Amino acid sequence: MSEEQPARIGFRVAELRKIHGATQRALALRASVSYSLLRKVERGAPGRGSGTSRARPGQEEANFYGTKFGIPNVDSHRVAIPVELADGTTAINRATSIRLPSDTAPSRAGHYWIDLSCGWLLHGNRARALESLHTARRIAPQLTRYHPQVHETVHALAARDIRSTGSLAHFAAWCGIRR
Repeated sequence: MSEEQPARIGFRVAELRKIHGATQRALALRASVSYSLLRKVERGAPGRGSGTSRARPGQEEANFYGTKFGIPNVDSHRVAIPVELADGTTAINRATSIRLPSDTAPSRAGHYWIDLSCGWLLHGNRARALESLHTARRIAPQLTRYHPQVHETVHALAARDIRSTGSLAHFAAWCGIRR
């Protein structure tokens, strides 16, 4: 291990803790603190800010202790945090500039699409919400089928439909959701 390796590990783990802190603050409806922490993490993500670099395009630079801290992690939280704050418009606006690399961990990419589905639902676009769930299913089927946020979203979509669409009814049955 190089001399700088422990410092890099500590920095990346600290950045991951900040991102988790931002999510926790969003869950507690402390938007300003949550966004402040997210901005700090954005500046320190590999490939962003001063003095950072990426090993290869699309690769997360720092996978210390399985954290896989990098741009895809930060970008997924750029959508997740406004969703937790019930701000679907901000979530989908941020998503327009996000393109997750094809080698993003399926669980991370799947969760991004689950969060984006909630963003679309909050924004009022039910078709795009269901479309995002189908994308999450294609990328991470097991995560999508059993994730509580997916079940909440499907229930919310179904509750607003007196007659479910075939696609929604099929997706709900796939998740094991019964009326």
